[in-house]
Amino acid sequence: MGLDEQYCWGGATRYKSLLRDKEADQVFSPSSRWPSSTNLQWPTMVVETGVAESLPRLRQNARWWFGASNREVRIVVIISIKKTATHFEQWQLAPPNAPQPLTRAYIDRLRRNPSNVPVLLQQPPLQQPSNMQQPYSCAEVDVTKTTVDGAPMTIPYCALFDIPIRPPNMQDIVLDAQVFRFITALNFS
Repeated sequence: MGLDEQYCWGGATRYKSLLRDKEADQVFSPSSRWPSSTNLQWPTMVVETGVAESLPRLRQNARWWFGASNREVRIVVIISIKKTATHFEQWQLAPPNAPQPLTRAYIDRLRRNPSNVPVLLQQPPLQQPSNMQQPYSCAEVDVTKTTVDGAPMTIPYCALFDIPIRPPNMQDIVLDAQVFRFITALNFS
């Protein structure tokens, strides 16, 4: 079984909470969360893109995905596109013992930790109690025509595939400056 048989990318799927419905630009789901005809499970990663939407609105959307899914969504990537720059943020959940509310100093400490992976608190299912973990922006990358600041961005394999231990032959997904240049190439051509 190859890696391509263990996940799917999707879009145009409406997810519902008690107060609001939301459709992501893209979602990632490991095979353990594939939807059935009777059950739509939350994805592990969501991508929200905004051209007209403001960055504060995209951040509000990121928080919605964590809250509405009862923390089943593990990662949200927001992309804010402007004429002269593209801004990326990777959101995930802080550890359950984090101060409430999160302080700037604590977030900075988390950002410096390369092994910062959203913690799995229960098995099964791999859900994270909503009252114990807070979403925060763990990485930011800004791309202009001539610069890439903040790269790399690392997507934790365990969070993406909703597993407690990474298989020895798999690695976290590292998006370096070259990848961000490729993603934004059409914006600046």
